[in-house]
Amino acid sequence: MCFGGDIQEQVRASVEGYIGQNSTDRITYEEWNGDKLANLIQESFLREDLLPENSRPILRKALALLDEPEASFGYYTQLATALFNVAAEERSKKLTSLRQMSICLWILFAWARDNGNLEAAYLSAERTLLFAWDLAKNEFGKNNKVAKGIQEAFQSVLGTYSQIADEYINGKILPHVTVLDGLSTAVRPSSSMDVNLKLFDLLGRLAMYGLWTTWRATIADEEEYKEKLVLRSRYISDAVKSLISNNPALFLPIKDEQAIDIFLAILQMAMSGSGEGDMKLWLSEIIERARFAYEGNEPYPCTIRDYAELLDHPHRGDEEYRKEVTEGSILYPTIALWAAILGDSKIYDLSGLDN
Repeated sequence: MCFGGDIQEQVRASVEGYIGQNSTDRITYEEWNGDKLANLIQESFLREDLLPENSRPILRKALALLDEPEASFGYYTQLATALFNVAAEERSKKLTSLRQMSICLWILFAWARDNGNLEAAYLSAERTLLFAWDLAKNEFGKNNKVAKGIQEAFQSVLGTYSQIADEYINGKILPHVTVLDGLSTAVRPSSSMDVNLKLFDLLGRLAMYGLWTTWRATIADEEEYKEKLVLRSRYISDAVKSLISNNPALFLPIKDEQAIDIFLAILQMAMSGSGEGDMKLWLSEIIERARFAYEGNEPYPCTIRDYAELLDHPHRGDEEYRKEVTEGSILYPTIALWAAILGDSKIYDLSGLDN
């Protein structure tokens, strides 16, 4: 019995029941999941036509450099981009490219899991999902054979992304969110800037995981499974709140684009139906600390993206520099938006949106 990934919990009992009822002395069943398929593919993909010849060395490099996540992710991105470009140029290649992306992602995941370092797999899963959606989005709602194949291939990519997220969130983040500075100290930074950047990144990942869980609850058919997902979503929302309260670095973003992580975290808490008081308290803390840092010419939220420049920020206190590094900010409009939604006029006024 062959499955592209792992059997979902809600159908596991049915599969095992079928195997038990139909096994005989002459008929036996073996489960081939994503790991089994990945192992078989790894043994033969360099000798077969699974990937274009020029793409095989790139996948090999991505696998070899899993201990260096950024390098591994860089090579995988080259591979995924090449497969995407082929499909973008020829619609007839969409299905093939999607299947190749799905297989390559699972191979990377299998190796990364065995290696004990899921960072490259997580980043690669996000990138693959974006590419896959771009290729598949216009095929949903169609009933021809190719369209259905593309839809199935996209679901395979989505399923692998979900499994990688499960492994990463459950193994690397959730065990530490209730410990004071538990994740901050795990960063092992060369500067406080590293803690800030990594903590907001982890916050965004945890919140996104919660949003996916909430979405799955809205489309689940079985009531029992739906209820499990609702409870899981609330658990993730509580984990988001614990992560924030136990890691003070999350009280003051340094990069303006960290507003995206803040938005995701607030949205997760809002959609799970809990934490309005926690949301207001956090937003108020961010505004107060940002204003204090700005007035004291300490590291305040800025639109700088270059790491070296961020380390040097703020290197001047004149008005021209301040305007340059805060122009086009999305942080304060984001806070003002949620303040308005939550009905908190004080936070809204502090955001300065009406100034």
